[in-house]
Amino acid sequence: MSSDAARLEALGEPLVQFVWRKHDLTIPRALEEWPLGLIRRGLYVDAVVELLGGQTAPIPMYGDIVSLSDAMAAAAGVSRLPEETPLPDSLFGLQLFGAVPRLIAWLDAFEDDIASDLRAFRNVDYLDRWRGDLTLRQIWVYIRRLPPSSALSVARNGGHEMWTRQSILTAQVWEQLARQVYVGRPMTSEEIAQVEEMRRENAQTMADLADKEDYYSPAASRARIDAAKAKKARTAAAVVAAGAQTATEPPPAAVSALDKAMASRRREMTSDRKAG
Repeated sequence: MSSDAARLEALGEPLVQFVWRKHDLTIPRALEEWPLGLIRRGLYVDAVVELLGGQTAPIPMYGDIVSLSDAMAAAAGVSRLPEETPLPDSLFGLQLFGAVPRLIAWLDAFEDDIASDLRAFRNVDYLDRWRGDLTLRQIWVYIRRLPPSSALSVARNGGHEMWTRQSILTAQVWEQLARQVYVGRPMTSEEIAQVEEMRRENAQTMADLADKEDYYSPAASRARIDAAKAKKARTAAAVVAAGAQTATEPPPAAVSALDKAMASRRREMTSDRKAG
């Protein structure tokens, strides 16, 4: 899509066509013709409506606005970097219109740094923007991947040079030799993963300790003692009840044996009478 935008820009085409969810739409090709003031102020829905200019494209949901605005930015050649992950919904504005809000914000805040980097790294004169020879799309292409040593990168990092992978590795070697932390060194993704794993393990340990603390708390101990006493009392009552029943009524096995003995005695007496 970026190559299409560059081709249309070279041909001087004022409009760009694209398809969004089976809708054929047309918008201004040059960002200079976009309602950048609305985007700058966060009026994203109004910006989408103005760009549509009465064209039919139902956008009832937040996700639809994000998708449509991203498609507009892609058609104009100002998409977000492909490695970027979607942002949370709370960062609504940074999700819309691809990289357009970022480009506007950088130009508003770091215009001089961008002008310096265009000259130093791209051999481009920023003043050509006002002469009509440098477009906003071209500026985004030039600055989207400036090196960490660029003025824009330093400015966005609070005036400090950006850390690179090589500089982090060098600092890690220094830490091993000096046996101390290199102050200000950012953590690598592997270190962050290790910290997160330790945090999860610590959270599980604290949860286990909390469970043990609850188990051995005075209230829990008293409850267990009371439950044991109640169980013992119930057992004693059951034993007493069973003893009383045994004293008044012979158990079924004893009754059966007595009946057998009496029947045997009757047979003996009957035999004695017949013999006499």
